[in-house]
Amino acid sequence: LFFYIQIKMVDASIIKTVIELYSNLIEKPKMNEKFLNKPPPKFLFDVIISTMKVTNFPNGLYSNKELDSEWFNSDKQNRIEFLNKAIDITKIVNKTQLDVKVKNMLAGEEPSQTNTFLIAFHKAATSKQDFSKYISKYLDSLKKKEEDKKVIPPPSTLVEKEKEKEV
Repeated sequence: LFFYIQIKMVDASIIKTVIELYSNLIEKPKMNEKFLNKPPPKFLFDVIISTMKVTNFPNGLYSNKELDSEWFNSDKQNRIEFLNKAIDITKIVNKTQLDVKVKNMLAGEEPSQTNTFLIAFHKAATSKQDFSKYISKYLDSLKKKEEDKKVIPPPSTLVEKEKEKEV
């Protein structure tokens, strides 16, 4: 019997681009093919944090708690939130779409898309724009989403209140 294993390899030119871009920007983590062929979540976290230390992008996007690697590593939902923020702000600053899904990034299933994100993140970080307006607007939209979740009572509560009014 033969078993077929599909390994999604990353285009060598994408890896070469990521290595060149980040090697000229940050010292750690070291960019190498091993990590870029299947970027581990902690590696992505370290790239984002190191880039922020050098470029200030996306400074202000994360709380102090979110900048802690222990918080990032402690829960899958934390990793999803952290990377979603990075992807969202990258799309906003670059005024572009990115075909990347966080859950696939975390599972190492779409390394080409993950590396494309890293290229876009680098572009945003080195664009010399005033990110603060984008970050502020984005954080406001997140707060509004949270407030909207709190304001709308569950449907059963609405029905009960309507019955109370009738009595």
